[in-house]
Amino acid sequence: MKRRTSNTYKLIPSKQSRSNSTAPMSFIPALPVRLNRVQDELHYALLDPTKEISMVDISIFDNIDNTSSPYTYAQIRDQYNQMKTVKVINISVFLCSPTGEPWLEFHYVPFIIAMRDMMDNQHLILGYDSLLSHLRLTLDFPRKELRVSTPIGFEILLTKKGKQYLPSSIIDAENLINIGSYQASLPMIVFGLEEVLMTKFNEIKNQPITYLLEQNWLSNKTKSDLKKILELRNHAVHGFGLVKIEKKDAQMALRTIKKIIEYITINA
Repeated sequence: MKRRTSNTYKLIPSKQSRSNSTAPMSFIPALPVRLNRVQDELHYALLDPTKEISMVDISIFDNIDNTSSPYTYAQIRDQYNQMKTVKVINISVFLCSPTGEPWLEFHYVPFIIAMRDMMDNQHLILGYDSLLSHLRLTLDFPRKELRVSTPIGFEILLTKKGKQYLPSSIIDAENLINIGSYQASLPMIVFGLEEVLMTKFNEIKNQPITYLLEQNWLSNKTKSDLKKILELRNHAVHGFGLVKIEKKDAQMALRTIKKIIEYITINA
């Protein structure tokens, strides 16, 4: 029997309407991936075994360094059942662990480059023939979990010491922003920073953000942005909806906290 490697993920909230159900929210299987290079931006990809070929939104494709990945053309039916000519590119896919660390590697995975209206407003879809056929997927809806396993031959062995990855709460916050849950993302973003601070600095017993604001290596602008983020977090948690958290607010918070975490993990 082949040796296998596995990981368990939380199902993510769906932004689709539940108007015909009493349930407040549905959950869908999606996995964190990096496209083309192991260090590239993290994306969440919806799993759709009804799709033969994986699909990527053109806005993501434009940000991928694809100069070494020639594309071809294919004919597919769009959402109106009309035949359409689309570009197909073969790129590497790095399936990540729940904490965002590259875990599995698949080479020459074909992706249809599509407009989002052809993808049910998704950014990235993993299809059956081009990737999902290599995975064993187990859905546990009561626990809202997805277990993924595959032969150990696909596993990445990272030997570079000191390589740091984002805490799972930051990845969850990024996913919440992607689905439009800006208010819910703020507490997760701040919690991710607190988690890193408590891990890296043993002298912190409580109030890690206060400790961070007292550090001289933090620029005045970053301190100002961090105070704004804390204010937004407090409105998100205790503000009873009186202050609207917008997309730009959540993105600013995520961007700032990522930079702080990157500095801490490299220099601490």
